[in-house]
Amino acid sequence: RLFQYRAPLEKRSLWMSLSPCGIEPIALTALSWHANDRNPSMISTNRADTFTITTIEFWPVDVPITDPFAVATGTRITAQNIFVRVTLAGGHQGYGEAAPFPEVGGEIRDDCLLALNHLGAALIGQPASRYRHIAQRMAEASGSSQQAARCALETAVLDAFCRAADLPMWALWGGADVRARETDITIPITSIDRTLQLAQKWHANGFRLFKMKVGKKVDEDIKRLEALHRSLPGIGFIGDGNQGFTREECLTFVKGVKRFGGQFVEALDGMHFAMPERVLGLVVDVGHHQRQVGFPEDRSAADLV
Repeated sequence: RLFQYRAPLEKRSLWMSLSPCGIEPIALTALSWHANDRNPSMISTNRADTFTITTIEFWPVDVPITDPFAVATGTRITAQNIFVRVTLAGGHQGYGEAAPFPEVGGEIRDDCLLALNHLGAALIGQPASRYRHIAQRMAEASGSSQQAARCALETAVLDAFCRAADLPMWALWGGADVRARETDITIPITSIDRTLQLAQKWHANGFRLFKMKVGKKVDEDIKRLEALHRSLPGIGFIGDGNQGFTREECLTFVKGVKRFGGQFVEALDGMHFAMPERVLGLVVDVGHHQRQVGFPEDRSAADLV
């Protein structure tokens, strides 16, 4: 371990410089800072190859949420995120963001900061052009955990590489399909009145697909979705339960949704259960494809998808 963060993280940042050949620390200085400062932790090297990763910086940022973001497993009032900046030897920089969400993924920011330190050190001296190899190495080093930290680093490396190569990211991924895409807006678990207020505001901004968080009280969830359906005819919605439903609640929810015609339902339950297709009749969104599925005995939705 190169260094260990000292709690509370909000009041301290550490600066580290690494030698070009491995992870031998050549300087370590603790820097005091306050919540509004932007002094990042830094890991760096002096190698001169244009695409070589020479510096990785990261710093925590609290982002207030305008409405409490309530899902089946908990509520967020502040997004405790981390910004990441990767600098290449040629001077190009790329940015990424870690957004740990303990109520859903179980990750917390303190662990993300430690993971960024550990994973970031292994990236120093690596060519950003080998972004797939970098991603694989990070997955292996973390046991496929620490998804938020890995996402931030992968994004920042890709951003820096594309800037250095003067290549738009959409072109990096092929750029063949440039059709317009419809996206959704998420409505958290809240009262019916607040649900309608939020939905009407986003509807006025052009949204026609709403991702509705559900999973706490199934009868109230159905009422909220039905009220939205009747208030804004012609919209589509997704019911996202974040593993909050039991098998019985899941079936009740699906039947209630089908009664007034929801577009499709996702992430109803992470438990193992049997749901005959003739009962569910669900359409599951997989990438840009949609298909109707049922769930065999002793299989979970995640296993089947």
